[in-house]
Amino acid sequence: MNRSIFVVLSVLLGGGVLTACGSTTTSTVSTTAPRASSTPKRHLPKIAASGTIAAVSLSGSSMQVQGTATGETTVDWTSTTKFTQTITISPSGIAAGSCVSAIERTPRGSSVPVIHSITVTTGKSTCANPPSVAKKTNRHGSRPHGRSKGHRLVRGTATAVSSTSITISESATSKSTAQSVTLPLTKTTHVIAHQSASSTDLISGRCVIVQGSTSSIGVVTARHIGISQPTNGSCRVTKGAASSSTGSAGA
Repeated sequence: MNRSIFVVLSVLLGGGVLTACGSTTTSTVSTTAPRASSTPKRHLPKIAASGTIAAVSLSGSSMQVQGTATGETTVDWTSTTKFTQTITISPSGIAAGSCVSAIERTPRGSSVPVIHSITVTTGKSTCANPPSVAKKTNRHGSRPHGRSKGHRLVRGTATAVSSTSITISESATSKSTAQSVTLPLTKTTHVIAHQSASSTDLISGRCVIVQGSTSSIGVVTARHIGISQPTNGSCRVTKGAASSSTGSAGA
């Protein structure tokens, strides 16, 4: 009898020890907090559709955009939709008062700087005029060696334009004083203009990038439509654009 009591007590005590050990093990909690990312996320404008205009409706309120591998995206617009376009113009087409960004460089074998390209933005009330940036790099953008070519970025308001030159007024900044710079133009100067547009500029074959919302059936209601001409016969399709009406992802 005494032996039986001893066995029962041994079992109960053993179970208590095991329970205590198990309780100790499961109560251990890590106090290490996850490290927060110090890099802020960039929120880029959402591109709902991009590609080539395949067709514009007779009602003039929607179009089909060919930008996927299996189908087209239907894009609608409203009276609040904003339209802009990017076109190539001649230097003489630059209007006084436009905001311009000119890249000046010195051609190889020459000591005379010329304007390589100009970007023109119309419709702005003020122009951002940071001080001109001068830098010297080789053709690959790495550390210069040998004879480097100077590149200069000039931003400001075009005050005068002729067939041979453009005058740009740069505003004063914390690091520079206001100045007027006259730069030479040549036949090779490439001029790109960003300007306002309308739905009548939506023509089959042109390129579009559309920002807006996409419905559950894949129809895009545009908030902004950017129009441009094809490059080498094709339009750039933005990766990650909204799916087409057939549900396929943008290429």
